Amino acid sequence: MARRGLAGLRRPLVRIPAFPPIADTPIRLLVGPTNSAGQGFAWARCARSLPGVSGTAFALHRTKQYDFADDYGVPLELFGHPRWQRAQQRHVLTGYTHVLVESLRPLLGSGSAGADIERFTEAGLEVGLVF
Repeated sequence: MARRGLAGLRRPLVRIPAFPPIADTPIRLLVGPTNSAGQGFAWARCARSLPGVSGTAFALHRTKQYDFADDYGVPLELFGHPRWQRAQQRHVLTGYTHVLVESLRPLLGSGSAGADIERFTEAGLEVGLVF
């Protein structure tokens, strides 16, 4: 059987945005994904003022909306992509000790912050909610 038509069935390779390096501190805080008015970024920066604490702000990037500073983010169109979701999950679960979930929104690209929080706690991360 000829394989002529298979090339057209391949999915295009998705470029995953870069993740920031993980700090070498005992407490590593991740804040996200809403970053309303830049608050998540400000909270992450405030955490850095504490001894032994690093803070990173993650934000979901929406075109021409909520264009506030963050440490890293992902465009809305990639948020639900399985390849990005796996990379984000690996980054968060292996890199951070604490997570602040903003507005009960998911950080891992799943449909539910509750599912993300369950993954975080099962992995031993401390989780807080801010609204």
